[in-house]
Amino acid sequence: MVDAGRWGTAANSRALTDFAGDGIITGIVKLLDTGDLKIDHLAHRLQTASMRRIDQLIDEDSDCLIGLQELCEGARLSLRTIRSIIRRRMGMTAHSYLQRRRLSRVRQALLTPREIRTVTSIAMDHGFTHLGRFSAFYRQMYGELPSETLRKATGRLISSPPHDKGCE
Repeated sequence: MVDAGRWGTAANSRALTDFAGDGIITGIVKLLDTGDLKIDHLAHRLQTASMRRIDQLIDEDSDCLIGLQELCEGARLSLRTIRSIIRRRMGMTAHSYLQRRRLSRVRQALLTPREIRTVTSIAMDHGFTHLGRFSAFYRQMYGELPSETLRKATGRLISSPPHDKGCE
């Protein structure tokens, strides 16, 4: 039995720490020896499959803007579960994750322009309506303004005509 009054001194606080540490270590060793310590592999596999489904739904819905509610319906998971899975797997909120995925699509569209478009039209197509915030977020993620990305991409298209070997 431990006398609570004697653990109040500095010298005895170390003894209490040692006592508690020994108890924890002994408990872990007992769990490992008896096999009572089980890692829930099924939960981990289910989370992995759910995250894969979430990403698949986001990728499939490239023409429209998928939101959290549509993710819940498509993945057949509750909002709380989706938020929890994304937080654990990606280390960010579900909203931030969707925003980053949309931003990635914008970057891809800016890097590979198929037609002459403006940054504004591409951003709006991907659900970014506040262009100042969009531009700041883009710069924070990629280290350049979206207009710089588009200018570099269109500059490559314009400045690299087919080489004509006949004029040298």
